[in-house]
Amino acid sequence: GFDQQFIERFQREARAAAGLRHPNIVVIHDVGQHDGTYFIVMEYLEGSTLKDLVEKEGPLHPTRSANIVEQLAAALDYAHQRGFVHRDIKPANIFVGEGDRVTLTDFGIAKAASETQQLTRTGTLMGTPEYMSPEQAEGENVDHRTDLYALGVVLYQMLSGQVPFRGTTPHAVLHDIIYESPAPPRQVNPNLSPALEAVILKAIAKRPEQRFQRGADMSKALRQALAGGRAGGVAVPPPVRPTPPRGGVPVPAPAARRAGSPLPWILAAIAAVLVLVSGALLLALRGGDREPVATPVATQVVAGQTGEATATEEIPPTSAPSELTAEPTTAPGLPADTPVPATDTALPPTDTPVPPTDTPAPPAALFGRLAFSSNRDGNPEIYVLDLASGSPRRLTNNSANDWLPDWSPDGSRLAFTSSRTGSYDLWVANADGSGQDILVATGAWDEYARWAPDGRRLSLSTTANTEGVPNSEIFVRQPDGSLVQVTRSTAENQWADWSPDGRLVYSEGFKGDSDWNIYIINPDGTNRALWLGEPTCDVQATWSPDGQWIAFLRIRSDTNGNGAIDFEDAGDVWVGRASGDGLRQLTSGMWATTPAWSPDNEWIAFARLIDSNSNGRSDGDDDADIMAVPFGGGEPETLIAGPSRDGDPSWTR
Repeated sequence: GFDQQFIERFQREARAAAGLRHPNIVVIHDVGQHDGTYFIVMEYLEGSTLKDLVEKEGPLHPTRSANIVEQLAAALDYAHQRGFVHRDIKPANIFVGEGDRVTLTDFGIAKAASETQQLTRTGTLMGTPEYMSPEQAEGENVDHRTDLYALGVVLYQMLSGQVPFRGTTPHAVLHDIIYESPAPPRQVNPNLSPALEAVILKAIAKRPEQRFQRGADMSKALRQALAGGRAGGVAVPPPVRPTPPRGGVPVPAPAARRAGSPLPWILAAIAAVLVLVSGALLLALRGGDREPVATPVATQVVAGQTGEATATEEIPPTSAPSELTAEPTTAPGLPADTPVPATDTALPPTDTPVPPTDTPAPPAALFGRLAFSSNRDGNPEIYVLDLASGSPRRLTNNSANDWLPDWSPDGSRLAFTSSRTGSYDLWVANADGSGQDILVATGAWDEYARWAPDGRRLSLSTTANTEGVPNSEIFVRQPDGSLVQVTRSTAENQWADWSPDGRLVYSEGFKGDSDWNIYIINPDGTNRALWLGEPTCDVQATWSPDGQWIAFLRIRSDTNGNGAIDFEDAGDVWVGRASGDGLRQLTSGMWATTPAWSPDNEWIAFARLIDSNSNGRSDGDDDADIMAVPFGGGEPETLIAGPSRDGDPSWTR
């Protein structure tokens, strides 16, 4: 007969799991029974499982793997803080959609099943052997760290193409998990770095206390390893973005991927109960090729008003598109009624001054407010420095990474990139840090926001897929929240910035190539023209406030030691007339990144990378200061200095 205890626990856990609202956790719409058959109705997803993806494509690129892990880690941290342990993390339960948007399924069901009286009596172990933690394999009590172990196994598999422990029988696999050491990942895939290997091995350590204790810790260690820093998962890494250099420690963009055939996920309980009737327990949440019982759920980005904005700069809610490469479309994100997860929401801003550093008082000729990112208090956050007083103030405060701030034309708001929802999204805040709200969330990597002169539109870079090639393209967010695609190229298009008359300047090139060019284009994608096409790596162009000049970086050396001179390196600040002539070099050998003009057109701020660990290259352990060089030429002045990594300057009055 039926195991009534299991049914009751199953329903209770499923209803509790239905309360989870995170962009990387499947939405459960209903739990119930009909004519004695128990069921769950879940959101309709399009794409493929990570299992199918790895089987089809083999080992994934490290940056793409990191993108997937970061989304899963954020979902797990969110669930763990609410008392949920998944217990069956594996590629078959991980769904990968458009733009590598990740959704974790089967939440809460394994917990319900593993605690039933029947399973306890029979000694049955819930979970898939290859992904079980040692304590799970031994039948011990498990906590959230068993999920983090399984996530480490998934990372191992994505990077090597195989799981760390394989055997001819489940018992052989469990024996090896408990007693044997895994094959070093670099033995399976020699292309992996030692730092990446260290992160993987820490993630799948035998004892729970030796592993990462939070998903965020794993993500940070992984980003640091990708950036060339030490692995270990304790030290906070510098801001890591998918493609453009920020603070000099860039990482290649994850490959975007178009969705495959839709795979409905439904009726998990039906399978479970029917198998119980036959005497065997089988929990299956994948509906295979069956038709879904739920109507596909349309999703849209959560966005709202930004508080003190003026009527002419009001940002309405963002609506939702399905394909980034389609003609003017809106951005997919969270369900309309889904709040931004509370896990990483920003704390109220504080007026408490940041502890003093050795930052000197800026020259009297410099004025205004400088927004920047810094890891001085741990993870990267947004700060504002009043150049008159020399006192920086922290605007954001959460456990995610916030970076790349950009002032609105009137200086009342800041747009910036944040990973607080588990994805790289664009956020907006008032100048005092209040009114923080999500603005663009496509599920891909949305970054490098730049306000248009009208204060109502923003340009951004996001991962896309052009002619079947995963890359980065320039988009413009319209006042109604829709996204208009500006560029269409199989190359990478990055770092767009607006001229006073409403044109965009941006850089284009291919990853690993030392020849990047700068183009000017209208925001509707017309009148694309080459501004600078020399055989050098010219990137991060930014327009002067008077519209007469363009500042940019010219990269001539391999500053990060990856064996190539490319857009991931730092360079020197140059300027040229908007007409394309009058090129002048303003800095020399300073490892500069992210130039930004002063409001009066007289200075150009930039982040200067410092080889603070004396290893001869720029990496995640190095500090960075913010300096300003006179537009007319002369020695740079230090604006922000100290034992931290400060970068991404944006300047307003």
